[in-house]
Amino acid sequence: MTYSLRLIGGASVALALGLALWTLIHLKNQSVGGSGFGSPPPPANPILTFGATLFGKLNLFIFLSIWVCVPLAAADAISRERREGTLPLLYLTELRSYGIILGKAFVHMLRSSSLFLTMAPWLMLPVVFGGVGLNDVRMALILDFTAVLLAQAAGLLASAFPRDWLRSVILAEVFSLFLFWLMLSVHGTVLNNALNTGLPPGLTPGTPSFWGSSYAMIWLTLQQPGHAFGIISETIRWLELTTNGSFRQSDVGSLWQAFGPFGRQPASSDWQQIWTSLTPPGIHAWFAGATMLLIGAMLILLATLAIAALRIEKSWQDAPPPLALFELRRKYFLPRFHVRALRQRLSRSLSANPIGWLQHYSPSARLVKWTWCLLIIFIEIFFSWNWDDLYQAQKGLGLLLLLGLTFSATASFRNELETGAFELLLVTPLRESQIIAGRLRGLWRQFLPALVIYGAGSIYLSSGWRIENYAQEAWTGLAKIISGFCTLPLIGLYFSVMRWNFFAAWLAASLIGLLPAVLSPALGATNATVIPWQLGAACVAAFLLHDRLRSREFVIKR
Repeated sequence: MTYSLRLIGGASVALALGLALWTLIHLKNQSVGGSGFGSPPPPANPILTFGATLFGKLNLFIFLSIWVCVPLAAADAISRERREGTLPLLYLTELRSYGIILGKAFVHMLRSSSLFLTMAPWLMLPVVFGGVGLNDVRMALILDFTAVLLAQAAGLLASAFPRDWLRSVILAEVFSLFLFWLMLSVHGTVLNNALNTGLPPGLTPGTPSFWGSSYAMIWLTLQQPGHAFGIISETIRWLELTTNGSFRQSDVGSLWQAFGPFGRQPASSDWQQIWTSLTPPGIHAWFAGATMLLIGAMLILLATLAIAALRIEKSWQDAPPPLALFELRRKYFLPRFHVRALRQRLSRSLSANPIGWLQHYSPSARLVKWTWCLLIIFIEIFFSWNWDDLYQAQKGLGLLLLLGLTFSATASFRNELETGAFELLLVTPLRESQIIAGRLRGLWRQFLPALVIYGAGSIYLSSGWRIENYAQEAWTGLAKIISGFCTLPLIGLYFSVMRWNFFAAWLAASLIGLLPAVLSPALGATNATVIPWQLGAACVAAFLLHDRLRSREFVIKR
């Protein structure tokens, strides 16, 4: 896991470098090819512009990598000990609950710090190019280390409650999502206070001189309520102000794009707009607020460690579930309606291909199937009050659905490999192609209702609005989702039989199957290139998977 995290850190830095180069090239082509009123000016110094852009991309990828990888790495810290039966053995030593959780926290903090220290030194590279000062680096280090502490707290807290690793991972991501939004909100408040404190004398919001200043758009983002821009758009803007970067094609000269020739000459980035506009009291207020945010993250980490220790103290012994919980499960999880029809359908599925039957026979598997449907419906209803949020949420839901499908595909054969049941499947009359096809059909059946609901929402959004670009984006997104739905299970199944760490396998499958589609708007790629790439990758994965099963390579632990 430690080496995988370092590899992820290096890959994130390389991806940020490539995206920064592409952003600079796109900005140059836009300034050369653009003409007429409102066209952005060419960069006065391409080297300084590249330094500012590179810093924003690097800090953005570091920040997001922390929030994605650190909770996943710490999510199975305690639950694995409980699942393997080694947690009671620790109590035979002089350790107690606080000692166990502190030891786990120390080890995982070292692991998380190795990810952070792999990427953090690269933040000095933009300083060499110029356009970035030491204040930018200091602020980035404070905010990134705050993210490390909060993400560590989310992972360790989640690991203390469930026994199953999958539930620990899901709970860790839920906790990290809440702390992620909380950090962005608090930093937005800190930055708002710094802007009000560091407002230059004679500059009043709402006056013509204010609208011509270099941070009017940032002030608008922080002052306007969420319903003006939408919750998702506002959160994305908070992320940009926290990291000084974005995934857009051109995040340099945003003030010029917002105000055209009426604005002043745009600064290099959001933070540069703030540094050049704030007075010294405002800069001090920003650093003081970021430092208090770091101290608050430390207190949250200590509080989560105390909660996790209390949870371990009460649940370190294996005991049967309470009678009330057993009755609750029996009441709501056992089939009550059309039981005979359900048993006949499961029996036919078992007789046709037991591999596909394994994917949906249990109540928990069927619960996952319909939980995805309810989640999509709930999110679409929740964001329906704002059309901008609705379109943004629809894009995110498609990506989330494909990530969940890849997650299930990558974990599908892993349980059989860990229990040794996979070798028994290969000595049955089922051929390798039948095993692959059965599990593939099981995955498709599990996620098909959610895909149908998502597709119905996308079709409505494409026909219910008269704005042409939104309708085209809805149809394009639906085409990519259908392509990923057909191809990603094959890629995930191939990585499920690899003797890798699960998260490394899931990340590799997601990068191969999803990264081209996610980066296609920024790279200028179309569906004519993205969809064939996914189909080709799925065919190669299917061939390698069949060859691996036929030669029994998965038996040898590499």
